[in-house]
Amino acid sequence: MKLGLMGTPTVDHRQDGTDQLVWALRANIMDWAGAGGGKVPLAQMTSARFRVRHYTGKDITSFDANLPGSSVSIRSTSPVSGAVVVYVAPETADERIAALAPTHALDDEATCDQPNGAIPNPPLSTTTPVSYTVTPQDAADLPARVYSVVVTRVTPPFAYSRWTGDADSGLSGASQYPVAVNLGGAAVTVNGVAFQASALEGEGFSIAGGGLWINGGAPNVAGESRALASDFPYGGTPLTVTFSGLTPGATYETALLSYGWEGSGRTETFASGDDSRVVDQDAFGAGEGPRIVHTLVAGPSGSRVIGIAPAAGSAGTFHLCALANRIIRLLEDDAQPPGGSG
Repeated sequence: MKLGLMGTPTVDHRQDGTDQLVWALRANIMDWAGAGGGKVPLAQMTSARFRVRHYTGKDITSFDANLPGSSVSIRSTSPVSGAVVVYVAPETADERIAALAPTHALDDEATCDQPNGAIPNPPLSTTTPVSYTVTPQDAADLPARVYSVVVTRVTPPFAYSRWTGDADSGLSGASQYPVAVNLGGAAVTVNGVAFQASALEGEGFSIAGGGLWINGGAPNVAGESRALASDFPYGGTPLTVTFSGLTPGATYETALLSYGWEGSGRTETFASGDDSRVVDQDAFGAGEGPRIVHTLVAGPSGSRVIGIAPAAGSAGTFHLCALANRIIRLLEDDAQPPGGSG
């Protein structure tokens, strides 16, 4: 008799939280016959499916550093260990890092030795990793998993911060702005930066997607900046911003201005070249403005595209109220352009 497995296994999820791999078994019953001694099948049958029980480990499924503009990477380095890296802006003070009270989610029937939504012991820092031990309730499961959590200061590909008015707009007339446009409203000057009136295309830029408009919005944005947020296009899936005429090798900072439309959930994927990040337009709440910033070095073509598309489960498309593209450095080896760095 010859036994063989049929096809690939399926996974049987049991109510007790364990999984089983399921195969079908085929049995070929043979006999010797004939002068040549060849094998002749006498019968063939396929068994009922049989099961091999195996256990899965319990894990951290999400980790949030509760700091606007931060991002987190979770990496499992082995079946029993892993790493969580919390990325924060370069200017984040040590005191603010130590005050972080991360929230985390776990697989069912698992516990963690660090508090959820409170400052861990020891506090997070950029120097000393903090252990988070995830322990399964069922002793038959894989051993406890230990995560090493550390904070790193870095400028993410798409950073964001609160935008409440002129003071925190990041705009400065001391910098050069090849492009500054108020997408849906009138021409306005903010902190010495002149924004051209409503346009989806002009010298050095073009915007595709959308086609629908909101007029007379009511954002919680003060000063001349309020004029930038009142009217805007929406509906882009994706919305694309294309810059042209950039100086190859020069560094630019693009600011995308918006404000929250509902309490939360308008999550968008921002992508440019190899850079991408999911950002919630509603990160600061309804009516509260996020300022999303992307820093790029222009390539040989002198053009760059930023694509914005709703992430999975998003409440809607992105509302781009205004954008400004400023020069940070003309060439890596050159001094700052006239007017300073801003």
